[in-house]
Amino acid sequence: MLYIYSTNTQWHIECCTNLTGDGANILSIMEEVRALHIPVALHLGECREETEEQQLRELTLIQPQRIGHGVFLCDKAKEYIFSKRLPIEMCLSSAVWAHMCDSAGEHPALALLKEGYPVVVCTDDPLIFRTTHTQESELAMQVLGYSLDQMKELHEKALLYKF
Repeated sequence: MLYIYSTNTQWHIECCTNLTGDGANILSIMEEVRALHIPVALHLGECREETEEQQLRELTLIQPQRIGHGVFLCDKAKEYIFSKRLPIEMCLSSAVWAHMCDSAGEHPALALLKEGYPVVVCTDDPLIFRTTHTQESELAMQVLGYSLDQMKELHEKALLYKF
């Protein structure tokens, strides 16, 4: 299923599909997206059941500019992502609500952030998870023990990875 919509200044394309097959069902769409130079955030590592083969296939097929979630990444997917310095979209509330993590403090992107890896505080389906970017930022600030100045710096760095 393909959704195309706009918000004030940006066009968004959401491709919702099950890539447990060979991914052929979205290959032509992704080729067009790449030809138009439309940046892509790939939700990857959202569930334990994702296989190494599936994750690598999605990474090479879709060639994203950012990774959503990244909680359950296999080692080879991490290697691919880290080699390209693809930022991780850290969605703390949804990770807890969707049972990816028992608590916000267990999200693996927190350790990456502390190591200086590019991590962006995000919401994931804010209406479903009943959160806002402000609430996600407050939660990240609490979990990380950051000051307001540190959070400001984190958000300023995130601007480097915006679409």
